[in-house]
Amino acid sequence: MYALLLTAAVLPPALLVGALARALATPATRTSIALAFACGAALLLPVYGLLDLHELLDVELGTDPYPKGLYRGFVLASAPEELCRVLAVWAFAAWAAREQPRPHASASAVVYGAAVMLGFASLENCVYVHNRGWEVLSGRMLTALPFNAALGVIAGACVGEALARGRGLLDVGRRLILALGLVTALHGAYDAPLLILYETNHKASSGETVALASVSYAVFGLTLLAALALVRRARRQCVDQRRGSTTSA
Repeated sequence: MYALLLTAAVLPPALLVGALARALATPATRTSIALAFACGAALLLPVYGLLDLHELLDVELGTDPYPKGLYRGFVLASAPEELCRVLAVWAFAAWAAREQPRPHASASAVVYGAAVMLGFASLENCVYVHNRGWEVLSGRMLTALPFNAALGVIAGACVGEALARGRGLLDVGRRLILALGLVTALHGAYDAPLLILYETNHKASSGETVALASVSYAVFGLTLLAALALVRRARRQCVDQRRGSTTSA
């Protein structure tokens, strides 16, 4: 059963990372991409450790579903995950920036970003299925999987740009903080409305349910569109670089 669970939860995100790497044709090796994927999966441990610590602290959040949902969405779900994951993306992107010319390094950063985020999501899928049953897997494949891939693309593109355009350590740091803030805000804005609905314990009105779900899925759609645009830009930059190299030769 566990072998089937690992295959079902890990294979789709791994194939998605592979498809992105082939589409961008980056110099990033399969080994380095697999390492980024494994690193993302390993980050589940410290993130869940922070959540366990929060449970031990027994923070009082009251009974109002809105502050509880916002707190859980931005502070608990989004901030620790994205802090760990963006730092990992930065580490792999920094390595690519030293080894590869700029357009290819930026494209590699996009691939590493998706690999880290999807590695995390794959192991998280295993946890969800183990705790809640197989019925949750299909829903996560349709929502959490593409959303994490999109966040990874955005994080990778932002981190790659920070490393390429940053002037000095302070400027690079400022750009990295902005990248972290962006993906944290997107993640929180997607999770928080759904968590508010969860906190209402199915007592929200139909209008309230539609409004909150609409906000969440609007963020979902806009995040996917932004990620697709960034992938197209990275691919175009790499193609232009190859054409320039061929012409000069």
